[in-house]
Amino acid sequence: MKKTIISLFALVFIYFCTPTPQEAPNTFTDSRDSKVYKTVTIGNQVWMAENLAYLPNVVGPATGSYTDPYYYVYGYDGTSVTSAKTTTNYQTYGVLYNWPAAMASCPQGWHLPSGAEWTQLSGHLGGENVSGGMMKEEGINRWVNPNSGATNESGFTALPGGCLTTGFFDIGYGGYFWSSSAYDDGSAWYRTLMNNSTTIASNRENMSFGFSVRCVHGVTLPQVSTGDVLTYINSTTVDYSGRVISDGGSPVSARGVCWSTSENPTTSDSKTTDGTGMGPYTSNITGLSPNTTYYVRAYATNSQGTAYGEQRTFKTLPASDIVYGSLTDSRDENVYKTVTIGEQVWMAENLAYLPEVSPSSSGSNIEPYYYVYGYQSTNVSAAKATTNYNTYGALYNWPAAMTACPEGWHLPSDDEWTQLENYLIANGYNYDATTTGDKIAISMASTTGWAASDGSGAIGNTNTAYDAYRNMSGFTALPGGYRGDDGTFDYIGYVGYWWSSTQDNTDYACTRFLYHYRNDVDRFHFSKEDGYSVRCVRD
Repeated sequence: MKKTIISLFALVFIYFCTPTPQEAPNTFTDSRDSKVYKTVTIGNQVWMAENLAYLPNVVGPATGSYTDPYYYVYGYDGTSVTSAKTTTNYQTYGVLYNWPAAMASCPQGWHLPSGAEWTQLSGHLGGENVSGGMMKEEGINRWVNPNSGATNESGFTALPGGCLTTGFFDIGYGGYFWSSSAYDDGSAWYRTLMNNSTTIASNRENMSFGFSVRCVHGVTLPQVSTGDVLTYINSTTVDYSGRVISDGGSPVSARGVCWSTSENPTTSDSKTTDGTGMGPYTSNITGLSPNTTYYVRAYATNSQGTAYGEQRTFKTLPASDIVYGSLTDSRDENVYKTVTIGEQVWMAENLAYLPEVSPSSSGSNIEPYYYVYGYQSTNVSAAKATTNYNTYGALYNWPAAMTACPEGWHLPSDDEWTQLENYLIANGYNYDATTTGDKIAISMASTTGWAASDGSGAIGNTNTAYDAYRNMSGFTALPGGYRGDDGTFDYIGYVGYWWSSTQDNTDYACTRFLYHYRNDVDRFHFSKEDGYSVRCVRD
């Protein structure tokens, strides 16, 4: 009997004195890969309590971008997702994401936290100076000693997955976590927790870097970026680009661009509808007015509403008004195309009048000299048989240029060149609506005969946004190069130089020139001994 009483007492002691086990943390299953994550409620927010491990593909640390999404596993240099997932670092610390990947990686119903949401979290835990300790996992099993002040009172269980910058760094020492708050300069905000600090620090860094991701529950507005004009199709139609960067945790049901002649257009103004979902898209904008400046913004809509990208501007092309004619030079029966631009009529080809020809070693700033690029003798017939002559015409020193134009035509003065430029700028031939500079070279330059641009300019640039501007004026400028006063030919295909009749002094005269890599028209005075092309203007 005594033994029975003791046993009952023991059972009662065990029942009342043993601590009640904590309730198992909430979990969430990512339907994309069936991975189960612990979650934790902190204040009014629900966070993942593990680093995100979504890995649709993987690359090594040498591959990166601040616009295209890339995924990394710390220490792994390869492209096999299966192999990357077998590594201890993946299984412990999850995946590192560049910012474009981070923006698109949270599962539906979750989103990458904004800077404000990170601040809300740290504020709930007592501020940035102490909340880092309350968020870090305890101990030095996965954090390197000393793991200062780590209590994990919040249940956030922050892990030090390190980062990818110029290489992999800081695993075990630091946890780096992206936010969705970004700048136009290719950087975004992130939060850092370190092993030797109780602080959670806010910093901004290059979007190409690889950091960890913690998703927060709920739906926000999408994030969308406005691109640039892809193609000017004509004076009333352009193709524009946009990109949905984040769906905000809810599928994007509509996207496109909206535009107006007033700032900050919305979907209540004119708009396109260009599909659904994430990623880049192209919008065809129609019904525009010629030679008009428009404001445009990309938009994206999800269950929370409509978000807008950055405001851009573009200017439509002027209505085509090229009027071509022709001129026959009675001196040699050469037939030239001519073009009316404003109140002026110009030759639309480089002058090819060649009464005589000299090698480049011969020259003067007083007597007239005629050259053909690359030709080094005195036979006019042979010079006229060359490809350079037939493509780019002749080169003239200034004394020759002053008398080379046929009857009824003359070498344009500096003021007449300026009149041409001002007309093109005032009437919409300046392709860049955001500048007031002389960005008219594309509209003057021939669509052929120019060397490929290095990408920094307009004439030889392969950007299709410029295509409709090419030779819009009909001037058809060709880069005939030059004969220098040192007796050498240079820059054919790259630069076109044209004389004016305005002299600076006895040795120099004003010119105009177009570079293959620039989009403006330059003016300078050069030695009259140089050999340049000639365009004549009608009297």
